[in-house]
Amino acid sequence: MLDLEKSIAFYTEVLGMKLLRKEDFPEGRFTLAFVGYGPEANNTVIELTHNWIRRSHMRSATALVTWLSE
Repeated sequence: MLDLEKSIAFYTEVLGMKLLRKEDFPEGRFTLAFVGYGPEANNTVIELTHNWIRRSHMRSATALVTWLSE
């Protein structure tokens, strides 16, 4: 995704989710942010990936939905 902060704002301000955690990975040059309606242990979480290197062909955002099961 091109603008992680705008994406987080959309999920938190528009959809009412909470930012659960955010981790930078300097060696891989990316940041992961996890948003959801409750703790990761018992709720569905959306993983947002922000690649620090921008490429001209990157036009859309990608979100990975992680389904948790017991």
